Amino acid sequence: MDGTPKFIGGSLALDFHNTASWGAAKPIADNLLDSYGDVVSWALEAEAIAPDYARDLLRTAGEDPGGTAAALTRILELRQILHDVFTPVGEAQGVPPAALEALNHWLSAVPLTLTPEGERFAWDWSAHPDELVSVVWPVVWSAAELLRSSDVDRVGGCELEGCGWLFVDRSRRHNRKWCQMEVCGNRVKARRHYRRASNR
Repeated sequence: MDGTPKFIGGSLALDFHNTASWGAAKPIADNLLDSYGDVVSWALEAEAIAPDYARDLLRTAGEDPGGTAAALTRILELRQILHDVFTPVGEAQGVPPAALEALNHWLSAVPLTLTPEGERFAWDWSAHPDELVSVVWPVVWSAAELLRSSDVDRVGGCELEGCGWLFVDRSRRHNRKWCQMEVCGNRVKARRHYRRASNR
């Protein structure tokens, strides 16, 4: 990870999970979300929230430093929950009950309304800029939608140790091994080449 968000997960929830590198069950490096402002910037780049809503959130955050710190803690807890939910899914182990309960707790707090979008309607959760964690409500909804879709059977994880990124495998043969071939895939190949050369 080079400090720039990568949207390679095929799902907003997995892209949010991929804002850190993972080892075992915890984020280990390259955390892109060091501040609440980082979360808002990520959500903007992911097109999860609109610019005017981002401005409202940042204004609220500036008025309540203590509440902002608490919101960031909860947001990072959500990222851990997504790891606890989807990493086992990617390993064909199913969702641990405690992780599902934690995700459902978040889901129950997301107030949705219907809003016109062209000739159709869409879900809208952008009426609460005073609720700082609302910046990740689209992520929560994305996680729920992924779990109930057929794509859940295609969730996989990068095979490079120390990466841990997740993705929906939409390759034709469903045999994707790395989050990014040009990054982790090349690192795996380089390591294999080094081991072979060392054993000669």
